[in-house]
Amino acid sequence: MATTATLTQEAALQLVGRLKQGRNVVFGASLFSVGRDRWVKGANQVFDDIELTGDSTVRFIRGDYGVGKTNFAARLFEAALKRGWAAAYIELSDQVMLYEFHFVFAQVCDKLYLPEQLNYSNGLTIRAAGLVGALESFYKKARTAIGLGPGADISGSARTELLHRVNCLQIG
Repeated sequence: MATTATLTQEAALQLVGRLKQGRNVVFGASLFSVGRDRWVKGANQVFDDIELTGDSTVRFIRGDYGVGKTNFAARLFEAALKRGWAAAYIELSDQVMLYEFHFVFAQVCDKLYLPEQLNYSNGLTIRAAGLVGALESFYKKARTAIGLGPGADISGSARTELLHRVNCLQIG
């Protein structure tokens, strides 16, 4: 998967610094990763199928220590954001256990990123919008789409349109 992203000097220095420290790189992983093109191509085919069917899927990445699971997951995370999807990147740990749904769900709510956040202009440190941020973004976009500026009163027809859009979001 070729990328056309260009990094600012700050982002490039952050990337190199994280690699030197042996830390995980989530944002920018596709910029230095090689050798997994078949896997990324296969994942993109699954993403294409999901877009066609409107379905969803969960996949687990397993492998030995040091084989590149984190880098591969980060590349898929970035690919989802580039497709315009909201995505969460969560690493399981002693504090986030897969079999404890409420812990995983809380992390999804906290670590949800929006496509418009995939921007390296301020470096690689990007704070998650979270579920509340995603809902606020949707609300702002919906208000703009129906012609409501900041501070505008909501007419009956605009209220009906907003409710319709929220209902479509809940169903979709």
